[in-house]
Amino acid sequence: MSEQLEAVHVHVASVAQDVTLPGRERPAQRYRAHYETFQLTASDPVQCILPEDPDRAEAYVMALDNDVVIGTRNQVSAAQNTAANVPYPIGAYIPAKTNGGSLIPFCVKDCDAVYAGVTTTGSNSRVSVAAYYRSSR
Repeated sequence: MSEQLEAVHVHVASVAQDVTLPGRERPAQRYRAHYETFQLTASDPVQCILPEDPDRAEAYVMALDNDVVIGTRNQVSAAQNTAANVPYPIGAYIPAKTNGGSLIPFCVKDCDAVYAGVTTTGSNSRVSVAAYYRSSR
């Protein structure tokens, strides 16, 4: 006696694919934020504004009062950064305002330590930072 068996549907997925089983969807990527404003002065002209962190996804930096330079500690400490009109900045030059007078955040996608340095010692320079970190919670 011969029986007819019903065919079983099989789906084969490569291990290279991101496979999630029904009912076991992965939660959306979560982030935690950190907001801080630093004040650079003539007596404290270079500060670490973003410590090294492998979980940092991105950060936004705004120069509020005066133009600043960001980069490594050695870059932002360079004497060229405080020369009149900063003709040859060392590091990334962040203007305090555009020609239209508005602030534009500078996006940083770097997990290493980032420092800010003054371009003038004549007045204090505030630097505002919003940083976003990957979170497992």
